[in-house]
Amino acid sequence: MQQPSEGNKTAWGGKPIKVSLLHQAAAGFICFDSQKNIMATQQHADQSQPSSPHMEPSFPGTSPTTSLKAIRLISRRSFQAGCGDTIGSMVAADNADGRHDNPSSTEFLSSSLTTSRRRVIPTTKDASNTMNRLLVSMVGHTGNSTVDDYSDDENGRSAAPFAPHLFSSNAADAFSQHDDKSIRSPAQSLILSSRTSYSKLFTDGWIVRALGQIPSIALIGIFHLMIGVPFGVSYFPMQWTSSTSESTFLDLDGDLPHGDFPVPGKEAFGIRLFLFSTMTGQIIFTFFSGFPNPIGLQMVENIGFTKELAAVAISHQGYGIDAMATLMVMFGIASILVGVVFYFLGRFRLGKIVYFFPTHVLIGLIGGIGILLCKTGLEVTIADAISISHLIQSWRLWTVILGLEASLRVLEWITSDSKGKPKFALLSPVFFCMITPLFYLTLLIFRVPVSAAEDAGYFFPPMVQTQDSDVRGNFGTPWDVWKVIDFSKVSWVAIVDSFPTMVALILFSLIHVPINIPAFALSTKVDVDMNQELIAHGYSNMLAGFCCGLQNYMAYTQSVLYDKSGGTGRISGLAVAAVTGCLFFVGPSLATYIPRCMAGTLLLHVGIDLFLEGVYDSIKKFDWLEYCGIWLIVVVMSFCGMEAAMVAGGVAAVSTYAVQNVAYLSPIRGVMPATTLRSSHWNRSRASESILENPTEGRSRILVVQLQGHLFFGNMASFTERIHALLKPAKQVSGTDNMPPIIEDGSLSPLVLVLDCSLVLGIDSSAAHAIVKLKEIILKQYNIRPIIFVSGSEEGFPTEYNLRDQLSGPSTNQEASSSPTEASSLLATQTVYSTDCLVCDSLDLALMEAEDAIIARRSPDLVYEDNLLFVAPQKKEVLTLEEEHKACISCLKDISPKQMSENDAAILFSHFQREEYKQNDRVWVQGDESNSVKLVVSGQLIAELENEAGTTELVTAHNIVGELGLVNGDARMSTLRVTSQEAILYSMSREAFEKLMDTHPRVARYIDLICVKFLALRVQHVSNRIFETRCLPI
Repeated sequence: MQQPSEGNKTAWGGKPIKVSLLHQAAAGFICFDSQKNIMATQQHADQSQPSSPHMEPSFPGTSPTTSLKAIRLISRRSFQAGCGDTIGSMVAADNADGRHDNPSSTEFLSSSLTTSRRRVIPTTKDASNTMNRLLVSMVGHTGNSTVDDYSDDENGRSAAPFAPHLFSSNAADAFSQHDDKSIRSPAQSLILSSRTSYSKLFTDGWIVRALGQIPSIALIGIFHLMIGVPFGVSYFPMQWTSSTSESTFLDLDGDLPHGDFPVPGKEAFGIRLFLFSTMTGQIIFTFFSGFPNPIGLQMVENIGFTKELAAVAISHQGYGIDAMATLMVMFGIASILVGVVFYFLGRFRLGKIVYFFPTHVLIGLIGGIGILLCKTGLEVTIADAISISHLIQSWRLWTVILGLEASLRVLEWITSDSKGKPKFALLSPVFFCMITPLFYLTLLIFRVPVSAAEDAGYFFPPMVQTQDSDVRGNFGTPWDVWKVIDFSKVSWVAIVDSFPTMVALILFSLIHVPINIPAFALSTKVDVDMNQELIAHGYSNMLAGFCCGLQNYMAYTQSVLYDKSGGTGRISGLAVAAVTGCLFFVGPSLATYIPRCMAGTLLLHVGIDLFLEGVYDSIKKFDWLEYCGIWLIVVVMSFCGMEAAMVAGGVAAVSTYAVQNVAYLSPIRGVMPATTLRSSHWNRSRASESILENPTEGRSRILVVQLQGHLFFGNMASFTERIHALLKPAKQVSGTDNMPPIIEDGSLSPLVLVLDCSLVLGIDSSAAHAIVKLKEIILKQYNIRPIIFVSGSEEGFPTEYNLRDQLSGPSTNQEASSSPTEASSLLATQTVYSTDCLVCDSLDLALMEAEDAIIARRSPDLVYEDNLLFVAPQKKEVLTLEEEHKACISCLKDISPKQMSENDAAILFSHFQREEYKQNDRVWVQGDESNSVKLVVSGQLIAELENEAGTTELVTAHNIVGELGLVNGDARMSTLRVTSQEAILYSMSREAFEKLMDTHPRVARYIDLICVKFLALRVQHVSNRIFETRCLPI
């Protein structure tokens, strides 16, 4: 039989219809997944219909007169719920035409469902009976029959009529009770799954979610209008009014007389500026913010700057349309600059730079903004600039907002808890929303006409003006915001003059985002990237700037309110932007029905809160100097404006920093003699050690002074006074007069002075010159030689001034500050201490030099002999075996902490075996077994820690290594490698050590003593590096 193609028109029941593939699917073809079953179905259909090419196929027992309505019903059901719904819909269509007694449809559907399986299973009579019952339960019945009444005859056909019931939950339950999963076909699965299709459409569908977002979207829209009215009418100076008939200009004294606003409806113009900036920010934040529910808002805190920019434009071009064009370009440039700064801060991941603003300066700016908002609230209420005469004339207006503000404060006090925190967070918003209806209710109670209230100034004026002006005649539409822009009338000189104000605006705009974003992330428990949010703010402000709009940001309060009310998602965010766009057109008209007292009360309330946060909540949170800086900024902003306040904030920050560094951070962190300090030069001779341990001429005469922080002109006076006090005999105290002298014998002055600058962060040129001058005074007045300065790094002192060269004496060579492992790094002759001043890179090197200087005062030859241990690797002559043995015995005697006899040293050395190594040979590797101790006779080695990058220690001649591993049996903790051309070592194995303990236990104990000595020296050497922690050395 020829099937009509899509687009063919045929007559079915006398009605012309358009046949589509969907109608064919609704006829039943999509319910069968087997090609064989589909062909059988088509053959069955062909046998029961005439062979007309214009006749549609149908199921057995159906009539070709099925209505178009039934076909559409079948198509819609099949599209929404699958084949299961299609079957039920077709039976319902049959019933609708009155054919309830035809059992062939049931038989056909039963046959199709039971044969449509992916694996062949014989269909039995019982299975057919069960399927018929399930189909009956699905499509329902008429009369008083039940499911049990549909018994099958011997041919397996049901004789019961059908009822027009669609697929229901009871039918699905009955089907699932009789379902056999082993023989379930795809058609049966479709029928079972169709039950959830309707429920998901309403419970999980986007329609339900969208309906759930409506309250939160409406709430934010109300807040935008409520906030936009008071702040939108405050962007321009009150002298730029829309009530005068003539425009005036500045007089010679710089006063601001009243001038005519060049566009009808100044309030409407400002409200649209607010709404446009808010809408722009909302769109950008919806797409680029990491939050799922951010709310953008115009940066209302910048009201003071908008007035400053307006004043600059008016001062150059007066109150006409030219000044308005210049002002709009100023707004755009300022927003673009703010966006560029935000973008680059986020792009280069410099978001934390905003935290370097001094807190007390920010608090002062917040308090000053509060004063400006209070002032603006009064000006909006009385519709004029604040003056004594204006306040007296309009006392009926501003006393209303004072009463409302007092009422709100009383309500907040009553509803606060014992700690003063509000119990109801929405009290203030609800209060402000109720002002307008309560105002109209008051007019109704006292029978005051609204027109009379308008004449008395209680409402904002309408946008339509009566002035006969050609300029005003061109305006009066929502596009006035951009129609006023005419670059031919822009005063670029005024824009250049406004750049200081723009810089202050940019700096002030930066403080909001680092506060709002972390706070909102904490409230919503969402982890966002600060730099990503800064980039989003850059995009939003640049877009607003290119449209000559105002600055915007993500508002914390509105975002939290939106989140708590269930608002979330990108579509919802765009809906908020759409609502804001609608308010852009109708909001100014609604503003004329809002009383001025609502806007004035809101501005006054916010201003008082900010002022209290600045000057009241900060009491006892800052020291007296910082608190005075807060008041300075508030007063300057109140009388001189935002630009002057930013300058006052900078002065307060610098002054506070300088005074606090002088008063609270002493440049001297600590002072102590080197009695308990040790350098890493551990293998000195006994004669040298005896000199260093002398209580009157040894290490106790080395004075170590550790400096800290920044050295600058402000603290150099106290620094030099303290150094003089320390160097005078009998006056060396560690901080107070009650402390004992630094040197036990108070009559003795230091022999060597070490000034450690390792913890100094910076030195300015004045401090550098003062240090050089102090060196000369110490050399002449106190006769202390040498003076050793510690730079703390190889790069030198933290200053641009060449302090190293200025401090080094004329006979000082650069080797003094080099690595101690080089032969030239230490003083190898008796004439090296002719210098008066040394510069070293570390405190350890400085202590080496100081110890050598103390020893050289008594016996310069001892210094020469001690430093030969470091010079030995550079010597070219070869020692004989006898000389090596003598050198080893002498080294063992010097290394031992206890006096060792010549005989004991010889017995100990007899257990050592000679070893030779070449350059880059490894003596052992980290992790190897500790099975020997090495005595270095000649050469140079380096110990490397493989698990720590760059951690090394040089081992020179006349040193012993590996003693700790030999005693306690731990694995090697470093890799030992030869760095010289060759090295000669003497090694004692673990077997030899155990033999020595058996034969000469008293001699073997020297190894234990050597181990303890080196451990103690290492601990003391560590204490040098953590000297600032006051750690007691062992």
